[in-house]
Amino acid sequence: MIKTFYIANWRDEGGIWKLDFDPAEEKIVYVGKAADGWNTSYFDQQGDVLYVLSEIGGPGDLAGKVESFRMSAEGLEKLDEVNGVPSGAPHLRLGNGNKTMYVASYSTGAVCSFSIDGSRLGPVTSLLTYEGHSIYPGRQESSHAHMFCQTPDGQYMVCVDLGTDELRVYAIAVDGSLKEHAFFKAPAGYGPRHMVFSKDGNYAYVVCELQYHLLTYRYLGEGKFELINDLTVIEDLPEDQNWGGAIKLSVDGDRLFTSNRGTKLSSIDILSLNSPEAPARISSLGGLAHPRDFMFFEAEGKQYLLCLNMTSEITAFYAFDPASDTFRFLDQTTEIPMPVCIASV
Repeated sequence: MIKTFYIANWRDEGGIWKLDFDPAEEKIVYVGKAADGWNTSYFDQQGDVLYVLSEIGGPGDLAGKVESFRMSAEGLEKLDEVNGVPSGAPHLRLGNGNKTMYVASYSTGAVCSFSIDGSRLGPVTSLLTYEGHSIYPGRQESSHAHMFCQTPDGQYMVCVDLGTDELRVYAIAVDGSLKEHAFFKAPAGYGPRHMVFSKDGNYAYVVCELQYHLLTYRYLGEGKFELINDLTVIEDLPEDQNWGGAIKLSVDGDRLFTSNRGTKLSSIDILSLNSPEAPARISSLGGLAHPRDFMFFEAEGKQYLLCLNMTSEITAFYAFDPASDTFRFLDQTTEIPMPVCIASV
């Protein structure tokens, strides 16, 4: 059966592209533009409804927008949109039982929330700003809220802030709005970027952008975290090649996958969680070019990797063998400009 994916294009007039992959032939069978857009930066989805964030930079601090689409193997149907979300926002995340959308703004450091009713998007109901900084020149002069992640108990949203080296924890009110709850520091100058919880919810793993490190936090409940491990993902990586990107948990919960986006040394790295308190790198896929996002998926009884190389504009498929933690290149396309995020039907 053909697998359909939608890819965000981060260019000014980027939009959303449709890509079809045939697992039986292990090749791409269709690439084409599915919807217009502007600086399309991130997706979240609920069933066949796709939520699309535009990282619009201005004018003003509330120039961003979120749109909803119905996805199918045939294409996209525009459903709704909400304006007035913070400008320069790279990440959105459903939470509060899929009743609320949360948006984090890199440019302004602001975070916001608004209600979701299936495909219908309500107006912004809470907007919080934050001032702070850390030690990395030129990158940490102010707050850079980079992503949201909901705690396993469903009571809190965690904002990972690259600019202040912090995890900012917000309590979720009954109406889904945000209230500041607690702050937890990452090592100075690391620039935490993205976060994922372990399958059992006891640990949170954070990949850092300014230093390619993986931080392990124990989740203590009640919105509290304890930093218990700091792993240099690749030893002896030149300082100018540290640029951590995405982090994903395997379906079985036994592995983590992280990406590094160095201009000369880019990779997707596999980390064992046999000891969940101390992940260990066991394998890598190299030869990439700024892998900003990637997705593992199953089809025809096999596992595959879809990798988006933003700067080289290569969207590539690999077969993945979990028994040996190795990859086999299958096919690629250069038709999608600046690919940055993936959703699937």
